[in-house]
Amino acid sequence: MKKYNPDKPLRVLVLPEKFKGSLSAIEAGRIIAETISATTDKWIVEVQPVADGGDGSLAILLEDNFDEIPLTCQGALGDVDLRKFGMQGKHAFIELAEICGIGLLGQNKLEPFRASTFGLGEAFREAINHGADHVTFSLGGSASIDGGFGFLCALGARGFNNDGHEVSPDLDGLRNLTSIDLQGIIEMYKQVKVTALVDVDNPLCGPNGAAYIYGLQKGLQAGELYQVDLALKNWSQLLSSQTDGETLDTKGLGAAGGVPLALVRVFGSPVISGSDWFIEELDIKNKIRHADLVITTEGKFDAQSTMGKITGKIIKESRDSARDCIVIAGVIENIQLLAQQAGFISMSDLAGGVQASLDDPKGWLTKATALLFERI
Repeated sequence: MKKYNPDKPLRVLVLPEKFKGSLSAIEAGRIIAETISATTDKWIVEVQPVADGGDGSLAILLEDNFDEIPLTCQGALGDVDLRKFGMQGKHAFIELAEICGIGLLGQNKLEPFRASTFGLGEAFREAINHGADHVTFSLGGSASIDGGFGFLCALGARGFNNDGHEVSPDLDGLRNLTSIDLQGIIEMYKQVKVTALVDVDNPLCGPNGAAYIYGLQKGLQAGELYQVDLALKNWSQLLSSQTDGETLDTKGLGAAGGVPLALVRVFGSPVISGSDWFIEELDIKNKIRHADLVITTEGKFDAQSTMGKITGKIIKESRDSARDCIVIAGVIENIQLLAQQAGFISMSDLAGGVQASLDDPKGWLTKATALLFERI
């Protein structure tokens, strides 16, 4: 890896992404900046935390120009608690992981048939009440796989089974669903622009869909995946009978347990890459052009990192602008791939193992940053 002289001026742009489970993007950026400042006063350091539309996205915008708006709403399993979303003028930003994410369940047992996105709908209503005419949903880290059914129920939709009885606003209700009443929803919210940010490109159904790829991590058993996939397909057909929308194989509809389906069908929402959205929103391309060195971080760098993730996009933008780029990662699984595109430092290699680096992420990130200099 190239070394840099601390006695020579250098414009450094730090674009940290979170180390999931250990350091937030904001914390990582602070550690890198403090390490550099402790060694040299010649370098001008700018820190801009980044995200890809998954958990942690809202925190970055709240550090930027969005105001925090508190609300009380349901979590994935119906628990009512204080949550938050962001507002910038009439633009609201709602992170699913903050409202009803899997990370909020704590030690509770995963209950995929009972988990719901009902709270996401409550947050949407609250954003509208605060004057939002554009709502961006950051979809990732969900505990549910209800295709956004719970979300629509919170807005006033009602679903019924074959006997005409109303079903619960969750996956259990979804698999018994034979008809849906959307009366009033489309008219009520048609003036609101909705955008869906996703961090994966899976379709709704099929072998690469929401159930088969993500169902097990949400608590489904292998023998239940087929019936859940079928329920999502039926749900899509019910919605398409009353609305205009995308086809089942549209990329990204399988994100967050299928929530984008409801946003697309009912609100005409585009489904876009969270990485691309943040690159644009945070003016990353322009910031890179004005830097001499770009430093970014990732918990695990692997083959997927260059296939739509924010780290891969930062590397590409740096190369396109002919700027040096250094990736500091907790673990690097594909060194040959990364070596062709950027400089790199593996914290786990420095620590002598993955667990050792996890035991002291702040310390090892500090040591990794110190390796940038010609002399310490």
